[in-house]
Amino acid sequence: MSRRSQDPYRPDFVERSPFLLIWRQSRAAISELIVPLLAGLKTVWLLLVSPTHFFRTWFFDRAAASRFHSPFGLVWRTLTSAPQLPLEPHQFLLFGIFTAALAGFGFDNSNRFTGFLSQAGAGDLLLGQLQQSAPAAANLLLRVRTLGESPTILTLSQFMDSSIISAVVELVLTLYITMAFALFFWVMVRGRVSTTQSYTFWLYMTGLQYFTTGLSSIVYLIFSLGFSAEVTAFLFWLLESGLFVLWQLILPVIVLPRLFPKLTLGSVLLAVLVGRGLLFALSWLVAGFGYTLLILLATLLGSSGG
Repeated sequence: MSRRSQDPYRPDFVERSPFLLIWRQSRAAISELIVPLLAGLKTVWLLLVSPTHFFRTWFFDRAAASRFHSPFGLVWRTLTSAPQLPLEPHQFLLFGIFTAALAGFGFDNSNRFTGFLSQAGAGDLLLGQLQQSAPAAANLLLRVRTLGESPTILTLSQFMDSSIISAVVELVLTLYITMAFALFFWVMVRGRVSTTQSYTFWLYMTGLQYFTTGLSSIVYLIFSLGFSAEVTAFLFWLLESGLFVLWQLILPVIVLPRLFPKLTLGSVLLAVLVGRGLLFALSWLVAGFGYTLLILLATLLGSSGG
């Protein structure tokens, strides 16, 4: 029988074998849904089990990436015969962030700028100054706040997945933050790795951190059923801190010198610590600068009102 006569999408073939066509179309639809998940899990597996081999292949022999083995290969082959490639670095970061979002992680502490302004009460201070100097503008802001707290808006917000929106914002912020840290790291190691290799490596590490944050969030939910909120929060912080040190410090110190002979354990350790310190200082500098601008604006409004 010729290949043409077996084409499952020919009308005469559909009439003879409709169930076979349905099966093939269903398998294709399931494959499009499941394969990205399998690719993400395979990437996690490779980073956990053989990180040095994974990065060596990814940096220096990309064509061999399809030959990586994982426990998910059999299921993958059942769905599609396409090469079983791990996720690209930016795809893996997205995979990690959405895993954390779906697990219930709120990303509340990621945006240091808005978090700092909220804790400092800058919005209330500015509103107070406006009430003294520009009552019309203050009333407008109060109306906007009241509208946001109205039953209609609260009802509509229930139909919006805020965790997914937060995950998208987190993705954009993390891409820029990781880029800045990768650049700091590249400068600290004096160009012994390329900027692309540095950015790629830290994207994978950050994606892995977010993935395990998702697992930590699930553990948090389980522990919250039997422990107080304070104990559960402390255990979550302890677990997250340990995983952060593991992915952002210990694993890079072990893996990078094996990939790049010009790097030493001490140089990687120093570059990571200094890079994290610079990034932390920069984030608080931006937050402090924004807070100062708001204070100056509120003061100017108060002075003009007086």
